Amino acid sequence: GQETTLDQENVVHIQQVDPYSDTYGLATLRAAGSEVDISNSIRTAQKYGMDNAFFPPAIISGKMGKEVKEELKKDLMETNMGPTKGRAFLLAREHLDIKPFMLTPVEVDYIQSLEFSYETLAVALDVDPVLIGLSKRATYENKHAAQVAIWADVHIPHLVNSRDQINLQLLPQMDLKDGSFLDFDLSRTPAVVDMRKKNAEEAAIYLDQLHASPRAVNARLNLGFSDDDLPKGALVPMSLVYLDAPSTERPAPAETRTLIANLQTE
Repeated sequence: GQETTLDQENVVHIQQVDPYSDTYGLATLRAAGSEVDISNSIRTAQKYGMDNAFFPPAIISGKMGKEVKEELKKDLMETNMGPTKGRAFLLAREHLDIKPFMLTPVEVDYIQSLEFSYETLAVALDVDPVLIGLSKRATYENKHAAQVAIWADVHIPHLVNSRDQINLQLLPQMDLKDGSFLDFDLSRTPAVVDMRKKNAEEAAIYLDQLHASPRAVNARLNLGFSDDDLPKGALVPMSLVYLDAPSTERPAPAETRTLIANLQTE
């Protein structure tokens, strides 16, 4: 291929931290380096614990010669070592006493800390533990809230940063006469969808209970509708209109207040 030298002013370099990259992910992984080491050591301990034996550790006591010890050791390795031989029976020799013992509290805490280590690693990589089922709080509601949070706090800020850098540095070099600019469609992202649902619920309160005008609600909640498509006056629920009232007439303000008071006292 041909080598081409580009002017520095015509090059836009956008760099984001990539946890999966050996180069750009070192900063992220270095912050969680101790958790990586702890996680690896715990998994190694579990692996060797599984390979050594699937039965509880025990103390074997009794009169044993060297040959008996070697034979017993060989028997243990052949019948119990490895995951495929877990929980296999052990044939005890005569005059030998086997006393099994459970894990110490230190060993139990060490092994159980693996889950906490995974959660810390997930947070270091900008991933909520709830999203990958690590946390005990990984319910459907919490997962939805975590999806909204990761889009609002991580993905959308990264997209906005990239968009602004391109619009500020790259597009001016293209000499666009129509004022075009780059933007992303975020309307279907969990954060924006959740915001629309909350705005709709709040707008319903303003319209139904406070009788605010649609234009006022649109301006207050920044719903993005055109004022030309919205009525100027407030919308009155049918429950507040007299049954024999013409559709083109409204009750007087005093009558409306009296009607509302009567409905509240009933």
